[in-house]
Amino acid sequence: MEENMRDELRTLVGTLRSQITKPCDSSIESDDRVNRDYIDQTINDIRLMLVNKTLELQERIKNARPFEDDFHYETKIRAYRNLLEIAESLLIGMQQSFEETLDHYRQFIDRIWNDIVTNEGMNVDNLVNNYSFYLNTIMNNTWVKYFEAVEQRLIEISAI
Repeated sequence: MEENMRDELRTLVGTLRSQITKPCDSSIESDDRVNRDYIDQTINDIRLMLVNKTLELQERIKNARPFEDDFHYETKIRAYRNLLEIAESLLIGMQQSFEETLDHYRQFIDRIWNDIVTNEGMNVDNLVNNYSFYLNTIMNNTWVKYFEAVEQRLIEISAI
């Protein structure tokens, strides 16, 4: 997931930089629309990636529900209920984190564009590195922790 985000950032910066080198003519408005479409598509790609990860996790959680005729049903169903509580926290936390991340992404785009226009992109690498650090921090401190907690509970249930 991290590498996908990094590739998207590189492509975005290249697309934005190319706008500075184009001559001023009537195509600028259509180029601006292409850039906005590209940014919207990138946001949708990120959203889709997270939705797919969440759907995969939901399917695994559903499959972990113990059968009533299981000899250790009571123990497993308690563990499963604990898993559901963690999963609910995960989904709430992911939604909040995702919305925050999209807000930061939009701000990042604005800063990149502003730097390219006003400073010939002299600070782009620094901005990209800072945003990449932010994404890594969010992924490692929020998303990965939630997914690891759910994964641990899935392992515990299957070991009972």
